Amino acid sequence: MSGEKDAVLYLFNSGYRAGYIENVVRTMFLPDGCSNEYRYTTQRNIGNDLLGVLPRLNKNTRVLMVFIDRFAEGGYRFVPLRLARFLATKPEGDQMFFSVQLGDWISPRDLVTFNDELRAKLQAKGLPQLTANDPKNENDGNYAILAPDVLGNSLRWDAGNSAWSTTVDSLYGTRAFPLKGENVRAFSRCRLLDSSEREPSTRIRKNKSCFRLLPGKGYAAEVYYKFNGDSPRDAGLSIGMAVDENARAVGQQAIQVDMRGNRGSMPFRMRKYPDDSTGAIRLQLLRAMKVELEFAIQYYLGCRVRNLIGLGLLAVLFGAFTASLGVDFSKYFSAAATRPADWGSLLLTTGTLQAVLLRFLAGLCQFAVILGVLRISGKKLV
Repeated sequence: MSGEKDAVLYLFNSGYRAGYIENVVRTMFLPDGCSNEYRYTTQRNIGNDLLGVLPRLNKNTRVLMVFIDRFAEGGYRFVPLRLARFLATKPEGDQMFFSVQLGDWISPRDLVTFNDELRAKLQAKGLPQLTANDPKNENDGNYAILAPDVLGNSLRWDAGNSAWSTTVDSLYGTRAFPLKGENVRAFSRCRLLDSSEREPSTRIRKNKSCFRLLPGKGYAAEVYYKFNGDSPRDAGLSIGMAVDENARAVGQQAIQVDMRGNRGSMPFRMRKYPDDSTGAIRLQLLRAMKVELEFAIQYYLGCRVRNLIGLGLLAVLFGAFTASLGVDFSKYFSAAATRPADWGSLLLTTGTLQAVLLRFLAGLCQFAVILGVLRISGKKLV
């Protein structure tokens, strides 16, 4: 395909089923730099031209996540959610899973113009559209399209938190996100911050994101929510957090959705000597929906030196304890009591020193074996 290098991968979600609705909420929630996955039926939702390109699609290809309001008056209405970059695809049966790394939220200043330009540039690529005048018809087009850029001039777009808020307002009131009833939801966005209110870096491992967190350091999941539905206090919604055994909670672990919009922080502290090299922070969004923020323990130089010194001292103590077991010191002490002037030579002639040294070395070897077993089991000490 010509122009692949400058093309944009458009991934659409119409929120037609419960799982798709949750993925829209997840897309709006996850922090910048996190990865997320989107699933499409290969034969029904992906054109043959894109299927031929996917094996060689550049990992830095820009991605635009777009929500489709299937039930909008006059036909489909498109609401862009946020930018991302392409990571990989994984076929499973008749499904294709797209992994992307999420970027900034964006919102066009003129949504009507955006819709017009999207139709003009993507119509020939199979852009989803109202089919047979039935918004429930799922044979309505391609939901993954590689096509020219419609973003255009950045002055025509808002980005960041203000764009997030505008997009949430556009989503509320659609069939997928009603303002009242048992399916009412609150939208939220999350940032992971350290004690200096800086965001830890993320890295991609096996096409999944993870935060780099330091042992012994304090962090917090800062969550902002917006609720446009009726009676937020009566909706009974909350956002909760749980940490695994590599960290401990140090404050509130739930934020109640009791206002139209509010911000809350759920702090935790990484353990100084975590059990594992990786883990996850689990956030529950609105009843049964869960999101995991994976992390990897990052050992900085000072931490490694401190741990190595601690392990060295522990090894010496372990070796000394092992050396003291089973050695008959009575030979040395009884002989030294009768000939105190010759205590040095007695230590050698009684064989006590040799036995101690051998057992000390054996203890160090045992300690090394224990460390090896811990390492094999996934425990990371340095």
